[in-house]
Amino acid sequence: MRKRVIVFCGAASLLAAAALAQGTDSLSKKELQEVGRGRGFYLAYCANCHAADAHGAVTTRQHLAPDLTLIAARDGRFDPIHVAQQVGGRFRDCNTEMPCWVKVLRRGGRADGEGYADGRVFALVEYLRSIQPPPAASVAEP
Repeated sequence: MRKRVIVFCGAASLLAAAALAQGTDSLSKKELQEVGRGRGFYLAYCANCHAADAHGAVTTRQHLAPDLTLIAARDGRFDPIHVAQQVGGRFRDCNTEMPCWVKVLRRGGRADGEGYADGRVFALVEYLRSIQPPPAASVAEP
């Protein structure tokens, strides 16, 4: 248990520092904690396919996992509900290479397992939101 707390605190500290460096200094302390939690979950569950830096990687089946830092650029904006649905897998086919994380993250079939999984998906979404580059500033023509 102690080791888990130390690892979590270290990961949260690193993430908070990285988030501040990326211009997310407008986030509250609670939001930064959620982003840190999401990064921990990301590294545990997603980095294997999408790479630790979230820029995508080739999976074992020679499939290119998408670059998750470009969600907002690809979709025109970052829609947290759409991203949560994709991550959680509630409204898509779970027989693809992308797992349905809500099912994977449930705690041993307990009654609160669904809410527990949703909380983890929410943290992952907050982390993914934090790694989106800011929109390109439009340059006014003279």
